[in-house]
Amino acid sequence: MTNIAKPEPVTMWESVHRIVFPTSDKELTFPLYAQVWHPSHISPEAFDFQQVIRHKPVHSAQATAEALASGRMRVRSRYAATIYSFSHITFCTYFNAFPASYWQYWTGVRAVRCSMWARGNATVRFFKSDSLGLSTPVGTLKFSSHKKDSEILTITIPLTGTIDGGFIWFDVETDVDDFELHEASWQVDAKLKRHVGDLSRFSIAITTFNREAFALRQLNSIAHDPLLRERLDTVYCIDQGTHPLSALTGFDRVKRELGDQLTYIRQANLGGSGGFSRGMYETEKAGTSSSVVLLDDDAINEPEALLRAVQFADYTHKPSLVGAGMLHLDNRSMLYTQAERMNARTLLHEQYVKNHDFALSSLADSPELHRRVDSEYNGWWMCLIPVEVMKKIGYAMPVFIKYDDVEYGYRARANGFPTISLPGVALWHQAWHSKDSSRSWQEYFEERNRILFALLTYERPLKSLTKVMLTHEASLGLRFLYSGISMDNLAMKEILSGPETIVSHYPHAIADVNKYRSQFDDAHLLDDEEQARLPLPTQSFYDKNALYLSESEAARQGMKATVRALLTPRRATPEQAPQLSLPAQEANWQTLEPVTSALVASSDGNGISLNRRDDFVMRKGVWEGFRLTRQIIKNWGSLRHRYLSFGFASRNMWERIFSQADQEAKDK
Repeated sequence: MTNIAKPEPVTMWESVHRIVFPTSDKELTFPLYAQVWHPSHISPEAFDFQQVIRHKPVHSAQATAEALASGRMRVRSRYAATIYSFSHITFCTYFNAFPASYWQYWTGVRAVRCSMWARGNATVRFFKSDSLGLSTPVGTLKFSSHKKDSEILTITIPLTGTIDGGFIWFDVETDVDDFELHEASWQVDAKLKRHVGDLSRFSIAITTFNREAFALRQLNSIAHDPLLRERLDTVYCIDQGTHPLSALTGFDRVKRELGDQLTYIRQANLGGSGGFSRGMYETEKAGTSSSVVLLDDDAINEPEALLRAVQFADYTHKPSLVGAGMLHLDNRSMLYTQAERMNARTLLHEQYVKNHDFALSSLADSPELHRRVDSEYNGWWMCLIPVEVMKKIGYAMPVFIKYDDVEYGYRARANGFPTISLPGVALWHQAWHSKDSSRSWQEYFEERNRILFALLTYERPLKSLTKVMLTHEASLGLRFLYSGISMDNLAMKEILSGPETIVSHYPHAIADVNKYRSQFDDAHLLDDEEQARLPLPTQSFYDKNALYLSESEAARQGMKATVRALLTPRRATPEQAPQLSLPAQEANWQTLEPVTSALVASSDGNGISLNRRDDFVMRKGVWEGFRLTRQIIKNWGSLRHRYLSFGFASRNMWERIFSQADQEAKDK
């Protein structure tokens, strides 16, 4: 009997990571896409195992100014560029290096192919890095100028040795001729999708409140990207503002361009939780998308990043949340954060990558960025959530804003759905350095939802919870933010009253919180007439050295200041002139400890408040906070059971909230 050899299975290559270029703000963003090649500068510390396990940055502090030169190439379109003669360009960059480690670890893909369509004379060298950031050449393609027509060349590279970390990229070196790169992409075998044969479609949920220009910019960006729209089901634009986006000039045009791919919904203001949950709800109800991408209205997106997230999700071993990093909106080449988790001891956010400027330290010079990092949640500036996940675990907590994204990531993880913060997927967003929840109504939601996150996530109360809450309230008191202490205590009372109270209070929570906060001096921004009547501050200078204490010294002195305020309280008199005028960033307990009153700028730079010391109010508030925290800890098990059994974030609960909010809006 003759043995007939079985034919080798045909590989069906799908482009999942296209090489892209910036077509706007090129001077600000070019280091994220391509850089002039230079020898890598890797510190010897990169080989120190202790440095690796501590996740300490080990890249050279030397600025690689030569990498900023974008004059060696000309961008012709989103996918095409001309690299000039006698140039050496590397694509070992944030947006164009292929994140091999994540594909090897999270998917069944074991080889990646690079397909390049180009014309000219150039040598294209391919490299693969490992978790230490050390690179190895893995192949070469040669394009010849003797061929008049453009040619397509491909190279297949095994995905091996990158479980712990590593990228794959290429460098282009030209000779006497310019090199025209028409298109290049990284491709994988489409038969390795979780659902073979499916061309998954996705929806986008954008929630907006009186940010019409920002939201319109997002819609235009989506409308003008044909590749994205091939996979797009619809954009759910949830408008919760008092100034309808639909009334803005330009909305009708983008509505015509998107057609059925835009679903515009007006609803009462339910914050980010309510806006994004409405998008999740509509996506699941429509039943035509496999996932929804939550997208902030005030961000600048990279459309390719959206498509990469969708396609990566097709290949993961199990349904997974795919999150984006955040790039600084006001420093475009800087990665503000990528890969986040909560510290279970301090209940504070921790970022693996923070404030990394690729214009100063390229990806090749930053070995710590080559390690694979597993996230525990991703911020909802951009995050893909599969419909399969929503069907099993529900939507966001009904909490208006704050910690809804954190809790959802941990809830998904507890149900077997990981969150993957994928390098090369990011957008530009205003970072948190100019925001301070403690000086606004957001403090109420920040602290209430932080405790709710812990309550819903951890079976037992955190041993450090009392210390965490007391430290936070003491910090507020030492900064004369008595509205914050009072709102925190009000928030804990609401938690103790149960999920029924939170849900019934939800549609008018922000109005109630603003009204409650308005009774405190630190919440009152002075108008021009009030400012004119104020005497000048009695002190022109203050000791700025207090701002630069070591962590241990700051803790020691902070404890002393707290004890002093509680045991020997001071109180400013109403007629007392302010002693200092402080910018928002420097109005902390160190600068305020010696004084009893100060003018403090708001964190958004739009106003000034007169903050007066009243340690008696602080002492009363902190004591109440201690009592309420202990009560939550004592009743942790029963409270947790009440919230979990209530269906706090279920589809049915959100239908009830949407109906209630819509009815209240009609009754006004």
